[in-house]
Amino acid sequence: MTAQFTDINAREFKLNGVRHLKTYVSIYYNNGIRVVGAYDSKLELLPSVNVSEVSVNGTIYTSVVDLSNALTPLLFSKNVSEIKVPTYQTKALLISEFAAPQENDSAIVINDPNNSLDGDYGYTGGAWVKGNETLAQANENRIGVNEGNITAAQNTANQGVADAATADAKAVAAQNTANDAKSRLNHTETQPASTISDFLAAVQAAETTTSLSLNANILKFTDENGLVTNLDLSLYLDDSNLARILSGIIDPVTNIATFTRDDNSTFTVDFTALNDKQGIIEAKELAQEGIDNAAIAQAMAIIF
Repeated sequence: MTAQFTDINAREFKLNGVRHLKTYVSIYYNNGIRVVGAYDSKLELLPSVNVSEVSVNGTIYTSVVDLSNALTPLLFSKNVSEIKVPTYQTKALLISEFAAPQENDSAIVINDPNNSLDGDYGYTGGAWVKGNETLAQANENRIGVNEGNITAAQNTANQGVADAATADAKAVAAQNTANDAKSRLNHTETQPASTISDFLAAVQAAETTTSLSLNANILKFTDENGLVTNLDLSLYLDDSNLARILSGIIDPVTNIATFTRDDNSTFTVDFTALNDKQGIIEAKELAQEGIDNAAIAQAMAIIF
């Protein structure tokens, strides 16, 4: 097994027995994964390895996405920003300036002339061990550094973290997007619905069924849960309470008609304008006079 990750607490984890602060993110591709610094991607804690070579808290994942999701909370925590981690420009300065290191102490090297020495270190077995190197390699590197003629530099931990803040935010955001199965960025292909197993059955099962029925003046609505609601439409449809006209009589003298309803109430209508006897007589007289004049004119025409 190439890499064994173990969660320790809210701020630390172990990689192959070496403690590290939760300041890393995982990057996956195809069936491989690598682990780099969240604040500086040049700080590589774990080079690219196959998913089968990595375990998280004793579990080996077959899916690179599942592995990355399991690693995300183990590798990174915002709470770690509250810890002041000693940072050194070179590994030589780490060895020479870190006073009386204790087992499981942590430190970071960020700008060693030998780029392979940059990274996160833990003090274990009497040596500063880089995240992805063995204890024997750490002893060799320590001897080589001590024998070299490397110029010392000031500790720039705080400045290094400040300069990396933007890179941190971008790296975390990119990682979150890459791990989000619901992100539209991770779904760019199309597939006909007919090729998806049980697609039609799933859609039909999700459909809701409702119904409407009318009985007399009652409208019955049944919702998707089978609950029934009755709406009484009598107020809008039932006219059984309306009074009806039972009879009517007209006075031939006044031409006023009186109507009686089934509730014994009455009302009147004046039909005088429709029953003008004098007008009718005058109209008949005019019509007759017209007929007479026409007959006279016809006779005169025959005579002459």
